[in-house]
Amino acid sequence: MAGGVGGMGAVGNCRSLGRRRSACIPLLAVDRMSTGGSACQPPAGQAWEGRLAAAIEQSRHSCKRLRPAMSSNVHHLYLFFDTPLQLRRVQLICQYLARQSWEQAERWIHELDPALDRSALWDDDWANASALGHPQHLELGFDTRTTAGMPWRLLETLFQHGLQAAVLHVFYDQVGESERYHFDAGQWVSHHAWLSRYPERQVLVDTDGEVYPQPGQEEGADGTALTNPAQPMAITRLRERDQERDRQAQESVQALLDTMASLRKSGVSPVQGIVGLFMLRAGFRGLCEAVAFTVIAALAFRGKGLWLWLALGLVLAVVLPLYSMAGARREFAGQGGGDAAS
Repeated sequence: MAGGVGGMGAVGNCRSLGRRRSACIPLLAVDRMSTGGSACQPPAGQAWEGRLAAAIEQSRHSCKRLRPAMSSNVHHLYLFFDTPLQLRRVQLICQYLARQSWEQAERWIHELDPALDRSALWDDDWANASALGHPQHLELGFDTRTTAGMPWRLLETLFQHGLQAAVLHVFYDQVGESERYHFDAGQWVSHHAWLSRYPERQVLVDTDGEVYPQPGQEEGADGTALTNPAQPMAITRLRERDQERDRQAQESVQALLDTMASLRKSGVSPVQGIVGLFMLRAGFRGLCEAVAFTVIAALAFRGKGLWLWLALGLVLAVVLPLYSMAGARREFAGQGGGDAAS
């Protein structure tokens, strides 16, 4: 089923919004702005806005629920803009992106900002994308892999182009849990601060009244985790922080893989190699404890019997690492014995 006006048609998609929450969200399929049957640049000002609003309004129709094929993270964004015109422009771009009309999307992205790239607003790996415009806000949804990061760059870019405030709701399908982030003026803020500034918008971002806790309760009825910062944090800093964490995690994994590959080449079992690494770490810890004890004892007695403490420290530098390594070895042996017994 499709409706059109001025060369515009519509397609639909549905998405899950989280635990016990779902909505049917139609997508606008704008083929082109036409005048006399030929493509042209979109008109500016009120005429353009009126045609766009009329096309969006007439594009809504029913759709059927789509069942996800595998576990994913379901993202749902509530986006509030400074002006209705900014809202409609971003809505049109998001609807093009949601239906993977890359050429049309990039044309309108260029209208928004000639220096803006599509990758700043969209990841081509996002699936089940949908967009729906309301008089006061835009709802944008998409699914990502369970290992994918948060859409911080999308929010950062939108805040640079008229976005006033936003709420991000993420449903982790693999574990059946949800969490929610709140943003205002380019910063990640607490839900208390967001709701106190925009009390009239609570009904828009929590239509069922199940997300936010009632007075005297610690969480809402649906168990959504409300993730709050210790203090407001710029979304740029949030993005950079997560990128640094991802980089460190990748480096750690790569270092472990390289170590295991080296062990295989040398004929050593990877398991035995890992055990050896833990034993070395335990031995180093024991050596540090011996050195710390020797220094503290020498300072406490103000150098009296210094040679005695040095001798005792030397003994401890041998005994404590061996003791720690033996303890680590027994721990691994005990775990292996337990597994074998089970």
